[in-house]
Amino acid sequence: MLVRLFANNIFSKSILQLMVKVLIHYKNQNMILIYIARK
Repeated sequence: MLVRLFANNIFSKSILQLMVKVLIHYKNQNMILIYIARK
């Protein structure tokens, strides 16, 4: 039971980290696109 909870916690943490990475990447791409568009 405790092991499953621990595994779920690690799993959700890695999903959160992945989502944050994707969000940061997407935000950076948007900034680059905006920068290119302004030139």
